[in-house]
Amino acid sequence: MYTFLLVGISACSNSFDTHYSEETGVAPGLTLWQLIEQDANLSKFAEVIKKTGYDVVLSSSQSFTVWAPDNDDLQDLDMTDVAQLNNIIRTHIARFKYVADRKTAETVFTMNAKRIPFQYNDGIFTMKGSELTTLNHLASNGILHTMKEQIPFVKNVWEYLQDMDSVRNYFEAFHTKAFYPSGSKIIDYIKGMPVYDSIFFEFNEMWNLYRGVGYLNDEDSLYTMILPTNAAWRTAYEQRKPYFETWAPDADSVQHWNTKYAIVQNLVFRGSLDAPGQKDSLISTRGNVFYHPEHLFPTEPAKIASNGLVYISDNLEDNYWESWQHPLLVEAERSRITLEKGNEAKIKYTYLPSNTDIPSKACYLVSSATNSKTTSTVLFVDIVNTLKADYNVFAVFAPIRYTEPNLSKERTKILYDIQQLDRTTVEKPVTEQVWRTLVGASNSGKVPVNPDNPNDKLYNETDSVAVKKMLLTRISFPEANYNEKVTTIRVKLISRISAADARNDYNNRMLLDYIILEPVR
Repeated sequence: MYTFLLVGISACSNSFDTHYSEETGVAPGLTLWQLIEQDANLSKFAEVIKKTGYDVVLSSSQSFTVWAPDNDDLQDLDMTDVAQLNNIIRTHIARFKYVADRKTAETVFTMNAKRIPFQYNDGIFTMKGSELTTLNHLASNGILHTMKEQIPFVKNVWEYLQDMDSVRNYFEAFHTKAFYPSGSKIIDYIKGMPVYDSIFFEFNEMWNLYRGVGYLNDEDSLYTMILPTNAAWRTAYEQRKPYFETWAPDADSVQHWNTKYAIVQNLVFRGSLDAPGQKDSLISTRGNVFYHPEHLFPTEPAKIASNGLVYISDNLEDNYWESWQHPLLVEAERSRITLEKGNEAKIKYTYLPSNTDIPSKACYLVSSATNSKTTSTVLFVDIVNTLKADYNVFAVFAPIRYTEPNLSKERTKILYDIQQLDRTTVEKPVTEQVWRTLVGASNSGKVPVNPDNPNDKLYNETDSVAVKKMLLTRISFPEANYNEKVTTIRVKLISRISAADARNDYNNRMLLDYIILEPVR
């Protein structure tokens, strides 16, 4: 989504517009700015208009409606707070003409894109509950209404975010704002230079749901956000930082930005969620599921935003295994799988029958190209987005009978290595890259079944009847390989059987469904 500030919104069509455009062309009288400037009861509002530069806008030939609060309600304004003054003015001005009549019941889009209900009820006209005192003052460029009280300005989620330096600074790194001249209109000339009713193009990469968290500035959407204070941000940063330590080029910068992303990626949820902690589960806008999420939210009530709710938190309570160290699921049919150089095996994608118990119905069938059952099959599976953390590594195999019913008793023995790329060889041809074994059992022929008991070892075998989730090992990666173009971690799988095994319903075929790395808790 792209945001255009001061962009024209579809006009409010009514009988007043028709009357003046058809009979006289222009409503009689002064401009809106002149009407406001000459009204002593609106002198404070006029001062705010002048301070924010909207006197030029309200002197132009374009059509506007202004809802002006009288002096009594603006006495305590801080005239040095330009941001607050802009919020006030932009909440009280809308493009086009909005007449107050007995049929009034509509939503007005003000200059800051707020949606304000403009209503008539029991003889009273209101804008978001603020009562109008005088109606339909005609100007050459619009309509002026006056009010007892100003329209309450309510921040949206994006505007609340601006109050926290740490979060704001992160999002600002992805923000673009540029003048949009072809969409803007010249409304005056000062010393020969054009003055525009300016439209600005705004976009933030973190609004985009491809990698971002949602269009937090959109008044038509609803979000709930956990907004960390600056102190909470610093604590969360130090907590997550070790997980993203890397040996990549520009390691400090890569670690820094990945750490910050790990903080913000699961702070936002769709909808305006009252009592979210009481739900069985919540899904962040990044698709992460939190079960029994009560611990995520502070006990203080949420701040009401114009497009949702904001929970300001002094401490982020999400756990690593549910937030930033996700299980890494590597579906065989969607991943990069290669064979060991010189290996005669064949890899093919196979679609499983509908009556199998594998949800994806898809696997990779790896079988030897030779007639020998004892020829080892060796393949490599790339693992992306690993952190410097502990994982249990599992491989899931389907029985060969799913694709070859005549081999209903056959199974194989699986060995493994977990390997890491030597980063000094990244730029070399693939055949010259160096991979080091971090942990493995391909040489010994045995693997630990229970990582807590290394002495408990036996061969890992696939099952001839059912799908088997096979624990390969527990590993602690020495560095992170997260959000990089180069993959530095891979799993080496080997099917190796003896001649004696081959005579007892063993085969070198593998039917790999997926590999999953689960955080150690």
